[in-house]
Amino acid sequence: MWKLLALVALVVATPASAQNANVYNGTAHEPNPAAVQSQEKAAGVSPAPAQQKQLDDSVEQLDKQVQRNAQDAGAKAAACAKNPSNC
Repeated sequence: MWKLLALVALVVATPASAQNANVYNGTAHEPNPAAVQSQEKAAGVSPAPAQQKQLDDSVEQLDKQVQRNAQDAGAKAAACAKNPSNC
């Protein structure tokens, strides 16, 4: 178990290289908010401003939660790597 946690700590601590992003053949393959919003507007399906704010707030909250969880997992894995008997 501690080997797995040590591996998780290593993965969390290793920065991703710029070439390993969501860019292939010079094109970003992850949608960005501006592109999505303009496509929604062109299709006539864009949300009302209050609904858009609610969506933006939800995404921001989820992003913060994911970051906290990743930090917690990294800290736990690092602690286990230092002292496996505590895991």
